[in-house]
Amino acid sequence: RFSSVRAVAAQLLPDSAAAVCQARALLHWHMRNAFCAACGGRSLPAAGGSVRACPSCGAEHHPRCDPVVIMLVHDGERCLLGRQRVWEPNRYSVLAGFMEPGETMEEDVAREVLEEAGVVVDAADVRY
Repeated sequence: RFSSVRAVAAQLLPDSAAAVCQARALLHWHMRNAFCAACGGRSLPAAGGSVRACPSCGAEHHPRCDPVVIMLVHDGERCLLGRQRVWEPNRYSVLAGFMEPGETMEEDVAREVLEEAGVVVDAADVRY
């Protein structure tokens, strides 16, 4: 029986959760990239599934790796959490977002928190 990764992730050991998430990401990538971006021909899985190869033109395609930041915004006593309307009740998450080209991690934190929560964060205040 198939379940969503989110539904079972908390029940998995860390190593298993990492493998399941990687497998899910690769399966999704393969479903969305069945055709060659260079010539439009059907591409095929290669290199154990980590690459798609085009038999028509020889191009190889690799999954994208998009940098993200995940942040816990707090004031020392309280944490700022977000949620999506489609989530079940009482489910919350820390904030996260994709980095824009040329943006530092600190700038991304400030931009994402403002976009997602309307809260101003000074990039100079970001700590690790």
